[in-house]
Formats: sequence, structure tokens, C-alpha cells
Amino acid sequence: MSTLVSLNLSGAIQQLAVGQPIEVGVGNTATTYLWSQLSTMSNTQLQELNIYVAPDPANPPSGKMVCGVVYELINNGIVTTPILCDVPLPTVPTPPPVLPVTAISRRQFFQQLAINKIINQTEALAAVKTGEIPPEFTAILTALPVAEQFSVEMILSGATEFDINNTLTTQLATQFGWTADYLQTFWDQASLL
Repeated sequence: MSTLVSLNLSGAIQQLAVGQPIEVGVGNTATTYLWSQLSTMSNTQLQELNIYVAPDPANPPSGKMVCGVVYELINNGIVTTPILCDVPLPTVPTPPPVLPVTAISRRQFFQQLAINKIINQTEALAAVKTGEIPPEFTAILTALPVAEQFSVEMILSGATEFDINNTLTTQLATQFGWTADYLQTFWDQASLL
């Protein structure tokens, strides 16, 4: 059944709730009609009860949606005027702008110089080293593929901080037989020094 509206005593038009009983009249003369009873009545019978069939609003244009309806009684019939609003566009998060890199570490600077063959690997290592790499780390370095050895040695020699999330940290922890819990405890304890 289409939308039903009623004209109340003040002349206001209101939409009737689908499936709900409808009381027509006032006081002792009021009669309650079930929705199923109203659906079998003709338009003329409904109008005698001040109930009108309201036409559904036309399909809104693209980019709009019906967000409300105004009903008007014109020439003993209901005219439905939709209230249109814009269809909300899906929100797509805007990624933060990629800012140009403005600072690199001392290690990164000398390592990139060696990668670009402006200096050699020995000179890059000498530029960042402040001491010798312990033998336990040397054994790990030599076990790595040759292509990775220089990068790892540069990090071990010239890093100013070690990130627990760096893959090198995970590799070293594995080589030492450390669990993830032990590694986190080690980092927590070292951060207090």
C-alpha cells in the first residue's frame, strides 16, 4: 500500500505509521481502524475519514536523495513534494603530504656516499667508526650475504640509535637466540641507562 496521510482538525497533514491502528474521530465517536482494513478501502472511502493516499515522491536526480516530504491537500488530493538533500560523498582519508627529507644521520650520509661511489666502503666505515665491532657481531656479519654485509656493518659502526622494529635488530636477536620478550626487556632496561 502507498503512503497514507491524514488531515487533522487543525488542517495539518501528517504521515500515518505503516501497520499501526489509526483512530478516526474524537472522543466517544472515535473509531479505530486496522491498517489491513484501510488497505481494502477505496480512495473515496479513505477521504471520508480524512485519510488520503499520498503518491510516492519521484526519483531524485543524480547526487540527491529524499530526506523529507511535504504533503499538501490540493483539489481534494494530496500532492507530495520531496525535500532533497545532497547524497553524502564517501570520505576518503587524505594521505599526509610527503615532505622532502631535510635531515639524514651521519651514517646515512657516508653510506650513501659509498653507494654512489664518491668514496669507497673502507673510507665510509672509517668516517663513522668510533671503535671496533665486537667479535660476536663480526661472526654474524660474515654469515650474511656479501651484498648485505656493508649496510649492516655501517649500521653497527655508525648508528646513533637502534630501533627495535628494524629488521637488523630482529636478525641479531635471532642470531643470539633471544625471544621477542627478552629483546623487549633488553630494550626497556637499556632505555633506563
